[in-house]
Amino acid sequence: MSPPRKKGSATRQLGWRSGRFAALMLLTMGVAGAGLYQVRARFEIVRLGYAVDAQRFEHRRLLEQQKRLRLSLATFEDPRQVESYARQHLDMHEATERDELIVPDGATVEAVPMAKARLLVSPDEAEAVSVPAPVPPGPAEGVTP
Repeated sequence: MSPPRKKGSATRQLGWRSGRFAALMLLTMGVAGAGLYQVRARFEIVRLGYAVDAQRFEHRRLLEQQKRLRLSLATFEDPRQVESYARQHLDMHEATERDELIVPDGATVEAVPMAKARLLVSPDEAEAVSVPAPVPPGPAEGVTP
């Protein structure tokens, strides 16, 4: 037979059970917390992987666009290509004697043939003023090198 129990041993045994239960609960909560942390960390890794992949795609797209723009720039650095583009796409041509020069005076615009080399001062005046010939740049007067 077992020895008789004392009064305090039942409360001591009850305390031991509650302590084991509390320790088991803390251990369970710790393992669950670690698991949740791992799941969250994996989720972040996957999310960042998708973000990096999207940035790589954007980088490749921008590199391709840069190549196209550099090629376009190289095309327009050649004067023959610029002239060809101006003729075909912008409907431009070299000026002839029959072309007109349009000089705005603020309120209205008058057109005068360039062959006459005249410029209207204002639409109200009938007087015409001749346009001076362009002077090539040269050394300034009174300046010695």
